[in-house]
Amino acid sequence: MSHQQSPSSFMDLLVLFIAIVLAVAIGLLAHKTKPIETTTAPATASQMVFEDEIAAKISRWNCMQDVPKHLWDKWTPDPTRFQGVNEFLFKTGTNGTELEEILYFHRLKMDRRGVSWIPYNSHAFNQFMVGAGGKRVKFQGSSRIENGEFHYHFQFEHAKKGMLGLKLVYFIPHEYLI
Repeated sequence: MSHQQSPSSFMDLLVLFIAIVLAVAIGLLAHKTKPIETTTAPATASQMVFEDEIAAKISRWNCMQDVPKHLWDKWTPDPTRFQGVNEFLFKTGTNGTELEEILYFHRLKMDRRGVSWIPYNSHAFNQFMVGAGGKRVKFQGSSRIENGEFHYHFQFEHAKKGMLGLKLVYFIPHEYLI
């Protein structure tokens, strides 16, 4: 036994279907255009004072002994403040190589005696030094902490390339300070 619908009941269902689709579409549109209410809690006065105290304390760091020991391995490079890297890479023909990666992604080894720069890929750095002249290359490095930032300078004196200097700057991200 087959069930047949009359034309009027089919039209009624079609009208009902269209009405439902329109209602849903209007509801979605109204929901989409409705501004989303967000609340951002303003910083409390005590939180602002705390953050100001941290900033003031960091700005007074001027030597390794000023920096708490648990933060010594948290220094993060700030490539936007590096100086001399592009010139160094260009003069040595090493841009786009592993040496470029070393300069941007390296770690600092810190202890009470001072700081040493240890590249992640020290084998590539050593290969560069040998290729650049090995013992004929004079290497000098110095570091300082100034206003809570770590500055590392080093220079290569190469017979053919001349003096090549780099300045790398590091900071400690705020999440380690709070």
